[in-house]
Amino acid sequence: MNPIPTPTPYAYEAVEYITLNASDWSIWNFADDAINVWNYEPLLGQLVQTALVIVLVIIFVVVLIRQLQKLQGDE
Repeated sequence: MNPIPTPTPYAYEAVEYITLNASDWSIWNFADDAINVWNYEPLLGQLVQTALVIVLVIIFVVVLIRQLQKLQGDE
């Protein structure tokens, strides 16, 4: 005779939780390395700055166009 199936699956065995300490994760832990790379590779710094400015200009233009379309009712 087959046992009657349960409507819900059986409970899983308890597992040990992963403990994360927030103080172990900080952007400032990598600041010294980032500054050293930035100073060691000045061309890389210029490329990053140029790319960032281009991305910000593109985002600004897209937002501006959407706002103008809302004002004109072309949405």
